[in-house]
Amino acid sequence: MKLVDNMRSLLVLVAIAPAGCGGNVANFIGTWSASDTLTYTCTPLGGMRSETGDSTIKAGIGSDLVVTTACGCNTNWNVNGNTATIVVGQMCVENCNNTTATLSFDAGSITTSDGKSMTYTDSGHGTIDGASCTFSVVGTATKVSNQ
Repeated sequence: MKLVDNMRSLLVLVAIAPAGCGGNVANFIGTWSASDTLTYTCTPLGGMRSETGDSTIKAGIGSDLVVTTACGCNTNWNVNGNTATIVVGQMCVENCNNTTATLSFDAGSITTSDGKSMTYTDSGHGTIDGASCTFSVVGTATKVSNQ
């Protein structure tokens, strides 16, 4: 009977534990004013552009966080300490600035130590207006709201 009770306790702990390894999820949640540089290489195009806009971070289901960009891309992230790491391999479709992109993420991280400012990166591959591309993003953001 003791073994069954211990197993039940373990299952409850697993069920309520966050998806990541721990950290201050609350520091990430809110609306962030973001500014970044997107670098992309496409066949036959390539280039670099600056982007700005608000992104929203909420508590996730199946991951610690869900990030929604100004262009409508939703991605899942898990928190460990002051860093959130993207769930690799997920895809999103976004329509922004007269451009349609289908993106698959190979890497990404968001870091905030104070819940007021952050740095972030992500990279991957996909199609941008039908062209096969690789991309990378480097940016900063400032929290404008805790919701």
